Amino acid sequence: MYFDWHSAPESGIVYADVDDDSSYLCGVFPVTIAFKCPLCNAPYSVKDEFSGRQANCKKCGGAMQVPKVAPHLGLAVGPGAVYVPNQNAPQLSFVDRRDRILNGFESNIDPVKTVSAYKLKILLVTAVMAALPVIYIGFIGLVGLAVLYHLTHHGGMVGAVRGRAAIFALMLYLAPILIGGITIIFMFKPLFARGANDRRSRALTRDGEPLLFAFVDRLAEAVGAPAPTRIEVDSDVNASASFRRGWLSMLLGGDLTLTVGVPLVAGLTMREFAGVLAHEFGHFSQGAGMRLSYIIRVINHWLTRVVYERDTWDVWLEESSSNLDIRVSWMFGLAQIGVMISRALLWVLMMVGHAVSGMLLREMEFDADRHEARLAGSENFAETSTRIIELSVANEKSMHDLYEYFQAGQLGDNMPKLLVYNTLTMPESLMKKVREKVTTTETEMFDTHPCFKDRVENAMKEQAPGVFRLELPASELFVHFEALCRNVTSDMYRDLLRAHVMPDQMRPIDGLITALQKQSTPTWE
Repeated sequence: MYFDWHSAPESGIVYADVDDDSSYLCGVFPVTIAFKCPLCNAPYSVKDEFSGRQANCKKCGGAMQVPKVAPHLGLAVGPGAVYVPNQNAPQLSFVDRRDRILNGFESNIDPVKTVSAYKLKILLVTAVMAALPVIYIGFIGLVGLAVLYHLTHHGGMVGAVRGRAAIFALMLYLAPILIGGITIIFMFKPLFARGANDRRSRALTRDGEPLLFAFVDRLAEAVGAPAPTRIEVDSDVNASASFRRGWLSMLLGGDLTLTVGVPLVAGLTMREFAGVLAHEFGHFSQGAGMRLSYIIRVINHWLTRVVYERDTWDVWLEESSSNLDIRVSWMFGLAQIGVMISRALLWVLMMVGHAVSGMLLREMEFDADRHEARLAGSENFAETSTRIIELSVANEKSMHDLYEYFQAGQLGDNMPKLLVYNTLTMPESLMKKVREKVTTTETEMFDTHPCFKDRVENAMKEQAPGVFRLELPASELFVHFEALCRNVTSDMYRDLLRAHVMPDQMRPIDGLITALQKQSTPTWE
């Protein structure tokens, strides 16, 4: 990158212009980046589109990097770096701002046709997933029949002997009944087991976030998918599509929820964010596939949970086999073995379900990726996927930072802002390792998502320029974004600490960011 530096005598600041013909889409609130050369302290200012670029100082010729900024979050990373709002930029009204964003959609995308392999996989997976619970219930029936047979055919063994032998014979007669009964109870228990779902999310309203809802409606139209009836936000670096009321919505249809992670919004451009939502709307448009995928995920989650989770019943059985008299406890010990066998069967069914359903779920991801590529562009798909990986890595660092801050008696109030700060300061050496890992990872049998390489290759086949290419911060779709960041951060603490966190218990995250900036040794690796 070469800059043509020139000074502005009236301000004492040296400005820079790029010497190529690349276009610059200024944001709704354009800014410049003011900073100094680290060698000679010469002051400079450039447009924020050059954030993170390399340049040479006009005065001393030394190499320097334009500071990285996130103006929408008030972040500027670098020695003496600040962002300066463009006071001459016109202040857009809400209507003008909305029209500018919605007019960014050049057209609707071409419909994504369902491939034959997708339809065949739906039929195969439907048959297998329907068979899994039948096999499990059939096994329960076999155990029940075995117990019933023993109960009705082996009663004579008790009266065949006298004295102490009769007591021993009674125990032998009762043992299979007790062992089989406990095994059946423990096998039936998973059928009615319900997992806790305490994770908190917030529902947005059209009155509270009118621009976001208008954007989502227009995006759904562009993709050719039904618009969600509900939009929720949480603290994940993710977005997802789901049925609003579970099984009822799945059966009735047309009642969909879009869940958006606020940290994802904070770290993406509007074009990238639109692509992510187009991917989710691709799932909305899949109809039968989405309904089947819901059933698949419910069954797989249930199988995984009942195989690995333990409850008070398991504790009771274990304590009974350990604490009771040996003349009785051995039966409970055998019952434990019976329960282990039933769980082994569940494990086999679980692995079969994961393997078979993974084929369909991966095909559904490819289908949704094609929607994203056509909406935001094939090239942008790879950039967005890489950016989400960066945000995910930064999220781990942010959670570590927040934990240390908590250990010091403080609760930071804005996790999305901290996450974006960490993406700006992420060492290139770390990102190189992450990129190498994701680009060399292959798709495996039990994966529900294709690997990065396969997904990018699938998107590039579309050769789509995209119909929405507005490079503004995605956060500008929200009227109350800063408050939303604090709210989902509070929700995150509630999930982690199992206690309600009041706003006055949190402290501005700027204090933590300032402390991180002063660290002489990076704590990333």
